[in-house]
Amino acid sequence: MVEWTCPDCKGKMYSSYEAQVKKTVKCIYCGKEYENPFYQHSKKKTQRNHNNINSLNG
Repeated sequence: MVEWTCPDCKGKMYSSYEAQVKKTVKCIYCGKEYENPFYQHSKKKTQRNHNNINSLNG
């Protein structure tokens, strides 16, 4: 489970996953949309690089 705080209203939100593919998240208290602190824009590229390294090593 992950936790983050809205930068506007300071409401605490919880999620069972980080939503790493979403650039923004919406506060469930005030409705403001802001940058997702867990966003990973290059997740596919990172996974592809990891797979390439594994294929070279063995």
